[in-house]
This record gives sequence, C-alpha cells and structure tokens, in this order.
Amino acid sequence: MRLKPEAIAVLMWLLVAVGCGSEDHDQAAHCSRPGSDCRLAEAAAEAGVWVGAAIGDPSAPAAQAVVGKHFNSVTAENAMKWHSVAPTVGNYDFTHADAIVELAESRGVRVRGHTLIWRTEQPDDLRSQILAAGDPAGRMHEILAQHIRTEVGRYRGRVAVWDVVNEPLAVAGSQMDNNIFMETLGE
Repeated sequence: MRLKPEAIAVLMWLLVAVGCGSEDHDQAAHCSRPGSDCRLAEAAAEAGVWVGAAIGDPSAPAAQAVVGKHFNSVTAENAMKWHSVAPTVGNYDFTHADAIVELAESRGVRVRGHTLIWRTEQPDDLRSQILAAGDPAGRMHEILAQHIRTEVGRYRGRVAVWDVVNEPLAVAGSQMDNNIFMETLGE
C-alpha cells in the first residue's frame, strides 16, 4: 500500500500530536493529558473514534507492525470484494479475507467489510447468468441475496460494519452509474 505524501504528513502529524513513539506502555494510557505518551490507536479508542487502515496483504511486515499499534480499525482493501471471494457466482474462497479478519482479531481491532456490491468487482459470469435468465431481475435478486447471506453470514460477529454498495453514482457526475445492477434492477 502506497500513501500519498499528503496522507503521510497527516499521519505523522497525528502520531506527533498524540505523543506516539514510546515502547513503554505498562501504565494505563491517558492520552488527553498534556505530555502523555500513547499510541494513535490508544488515543482514538480513548476519544471514542475509529482510526483505520486499508489492509491488502495481512502478512506484510507493515500491516503486522501497525495494526493494533496505530490503528483500531482495519478495512479489507480488496479481499472482501465480491470478485475476490467469488470469481464465479456461488464459488467462494475466503482464504485472503479470513487472513485479514484473523490479523485484526489477533490485535483486538475492529473490521470494516468492504464491499459487498461494486460495479467493477463482481463474478466473471454474473453478466452471462443474468442475460441467460428468463427473469433477469429475479435472477439478480436471487444471486445478490445469496451472496450477501453467504459473506455476511461467514463473518457474523467478526465484522463490525459493512460497505454494502460501493460507489453507486457515476464517476464523473451525480447520476446513477450505468452498470449491470442499474440495467437489470433500475434505480
């Protein structure tokens, strides 16, 4: 994962602002006290906010180093997207998504599921299945319901929140994006 210089600057400012950097955390953190020495995740938890990171490869040293230390929430960058967990309709492989959830759980960090439905990440055979159906809208509803039940059910109690529909608006404007979901189901 590469961060833009602006994002790095903001993170560095946040790390300095909350006094991060010390490895001695035996005392209870009181991040709101002037001069306190606590990590970003501790300050966020104390403030009741979520500070997250998108995790692509949970085995990467950077992910291992920062999850739980500086972030109290993680989002699966691509591993939970429909095409990633089901390259074809109904054929699931949760290996990569499971690894992200397991990393978060091992660090006591909340997981945000991203994303159940997205116009650019869907099973390779979705369009052909919809076009071949006698009732395309009915078939789309059936496939969507099954996918959502399967993925959300697998992570029930382990994923705190879900991005259900990602980017429903067209990239260049405020109109609904014209994709297979819009074509089949309408607005």
